[in-house]
This record gives sequence, structure tokens and C-alpha cells, in this order.
Amino acid sequence: MTRPRTLGQRRAGCQSVALTLSEGLRCDTRGHDGDALDLGRVSAGRGYWTTMTSEAMQSWVLRSHPVSASEARRHIERACAGLPEDTVYTARLLVTELVSNAVLHGRGAVVLTVRRHPATVRIEVHDDSSQMPVIIDRLTLSEHGAGLRLVADLANEWGVESHLGGRPGKGVWFTLTSP
Repeated sequence: MTRPRTLGQRRAGCQSVALTLSEGLRCDTRGHDGDALDLGRVSAGRGYWTTMTSEAMQSWVLRSHPVSASEARRHIERACAGLPEDTVYTARLLVTELVSNAVLHGRGAVVLTVRRHPATVRIEVHDDSSQMPVIIDRLTLSEHGAGLRLVADLANEWGVESHLGGRPGKGVWFTLTSP
């Protein structure tokens, strides 16, 4: 992994996050070398990470790169700490599928958001592609195409939402309820 060399390059991928900032959120906006970044002037691109947290929500910008699926699993592991082991395992499996889909079929940075409630966790994966995902029929599954079927089968609820305000892109989400 090559580190971005300029502040402008490190700002990449944060436009989606900057647009979702709201009161009560703390955003860790340090670049790889610790420089503070101004999210108000961030533009979309690649190669920059950020973390937003509140008591019930955490969000990360991931690169559109195959390694992002493993990064997402690590984020899920930490964000879901304290939930039953099987819930965390399922969340890790399903986020792997959604992030992989966003990298393979989406555009731009991938934004992972985890919203914790007492007995429920909602996990969202956003990208800048407006192309909506499709569940492939079980009978025609090949090496690829099983990801959304897994989400539909294992999540308590799931769905797809278009970005608001004329911004391109979508968010695919699922919820898991702890027993």
C-alpha cells in the first residue's frame, strides 16, 4: 500500500462522509502522518481513511480495493464488541460480501457505517454507483453472485437506498438482531 504524498491526495474519499456529518459526531480526520484535515473542503477520490464515531454510530471511508473487505471485517469486529459471537460472525460475513460488491461493481470510495442499538446492529455499505444490486436466482449461482443471497438469507432485514440530494450512489444495508 502506497501512502498518499500530499494533503489533497489524503483527503480523497471523504465527500460522502463530510456530507453525513451531523451534531454529536466526532470525526477523526487525521491523515496517515497525523495532519489534521478540513472535511469542509474535501473532494471525492481515493487513498484516504477517516473514522466518525458517536455513541451509537461509527463510519469509515475505505478505498475501492480488494483489501477493503478485510479492513471492513476488522472494523465490524471492534464496532460489534459485546454482541453475541454468532451475531459478530454473521456481521463480518455479510459485510465482506457487501464491501466486495461495492469494490467490484461500484464506483468511488466505499463508506462503511455501523449503527448500534441495544439489541440490533445496522450495517451500511455506500458507494458512488447508482447501479442497484440484483439477487441472482439460486439455480444460476456460479462462482460469483451469492453475496446478496447470503445477505437476504442471514440478515433480519436488508435493503438498498439511493443517495439523497441528487448525489450519485447508493447504500446497501442489513440489520442483525441479537437473541
